[in-house]
Amino acid sequence: MSEKLFVSLVGEQTIPNILGVLHFKPDYLLFITTWDMKNKVRYILDTLRERDLDWIDHAILI
Repeated sequence: MSEKLFVSLVGEQTIPNILGVLHFKPDYLLFITTWDMKNKVRYILDTLRERDLDWIDHAILI
């Protein structure tokens, strides 16, 4: 079985990102965002952890 990567742009609205992850149930997550929105990724990951979905968090800053 092949692994799935979920690629998502993160902005002010985080609900579409969360719903996408819940729907597709990927093996890996890649969030693309700006420095100003980096805390939104934390909110998304915290929400997913509350639903017993957890991914290892690695940040790559460019």
